[in-house]
Amino acid sequence: MASKKRSSLIFLLSLGIFGALSFTLPVVKIEQGLVEIVLSITSILFGILAGFFISQMWDKFSNVRKYSAEYEANLLSWIRAVELLEGNEEVKEKFKERTDQYLVAWLTLPWYFADEDRKYFKRVHSLMKNIDISSEKNKALYESILSHISDTIDARKKVDCLR
Repeated sequence: MASKKRSSLIFLLSLGIFGALSFTLPVVKIEQGLVEIVLSITSILFGILAGFFISQMWDKFSNVRKYSAEYEANLLSWIRAVELLEGNEEVKEKFKERTDQYLVAWLTLPWYFADEDRKYFKRVHSLMKNIDISSEKNKALYESILSHISDTIDARKKVDCLR
């Protein structure tokens, strides 16, 4: 959000500067050489400002891609850990169904409907208390799942902040 405000501020500032210059410069017969100098200077200034804006947007785009990949990797690790649980067939089936619903909602809803897909995520997350952790393997997988849940939520927050 700060970068959006900063971009708007830079735009308004440059618009104000160039607007003030256009009204304060004297209206006289301008020679051809002066026009070339003024156009050269304004072209250079515009190029610099546009370059900063493009650089800022590219950084934001790169970060969104990076955090989205991190989010998806954590979610896939979480899904794989649930598939490796021994027993818990009912939980696995519900998990697959709810995960499918969540992923469809996450991929199809626009970013400004983030609260809509969170309810699907909460439904998937609520299944974790139904996992049978009586065996050592399931205990280790359960701890891994909890770690992946935490990492998934952190990555999701990063993605949502950049959108």
